Amino acid sequence: MKHRALWTGDGGLQWLTHVSDLLGDIERGWSLQIEEQLSGGTEALVFLVSRAGEPAVLELGIPNSIKAEALTLQHADGHGYAKLLVYDESRDAMLLERLGNNLADSQHSIRQQIVIICETLHAAWRIPVDHRGSQPVRKKRGRKRLSLNRNGVY
Repeated sequence: MKHRALWTGDGGLQWLTHVSDLLGDIERGWSLQIEEQLSGGTEALVFLVSRAGEPAVLELGIPNSIKAEALTLQHADGHGYAKLLVYDESRDAMLLERLGNNLADSQHSIRQQIVIICETLHAAWRIPVDHRGSQPVRKKRGRKRLSLNRNGVY
């Protein structure tokens, strides 16, 4: 993620220099308790947090990196995605509901995991978003659609 931030230029370098201050400001302003930082993010620092005793996830994106994701989550309103609890566009910060453990780490069979994934995708695909205008996209006639059922995708 550091390389990605540096690649964005001066804004990314400034962000890296001041990200700990930004984190502290958001932690205080949103009344968060930071529990742990997650690894693997390419465009954001991701933290497990709690707010008023409720578990959540905080994403701090490098400059101009999470707006499209935030708009998608806002329009989805928790259907097929984590629910967006708070979004601050000026600071590229999002607070999301915490969903739980990774499906791959569950006791579900591969077949059950596929069904769960398909059901989640089905819910997520109901709310397409046009990120240019940040409005839901109207379905076009004649487009092929995937059919989902308990046996998978057709």
